[in-house]
Amino acid sequence: MDVVEGVQERDAANLRWAADRNRLLPGERPQTVYSEDAEHWVRVYTDLLTFNLEMMDVIERRLAAQPVAGDGPEHSDRDLLHAHVRRLRWRLSFWQRRHAQLNPRPLVAGGPPPATPAVP
Repeated sequence: MDVVEGVQERDAANLRWAADRNRLLPGERPQTVYSEDAEHWVRVYTDLLTFNLEMMDVIERRLAAQPVAGDGPEHSDRDLLHAHVRRLRWRLSFWQRRHAQLNPRPLVAGGPPPATPAVP
């Protein structure tokens, strides 16, 4: 296996890991019966998603200003971040649904961040 194949395999494995919806954060228990737990995870994933969307916006703006070929080494990093954001959105949605199952009262604070352009 040559270096390029090794890098491509590593990038593919990292992309699968970043996109894995079943990958949980430490202490995250999807089977919880407590609405307070679900509310906590809604806040956690909202904060993580907001931060990552802001970071992605900065990266996209900087890349747009660079005279770099469209398929440079930064491309795999951007793909990795996009996969991670999709995973965070999915986990946030999961916890919002879980909270609604456990407690029908709407969440007051810590709702999802404002709508953003779709991530490929």
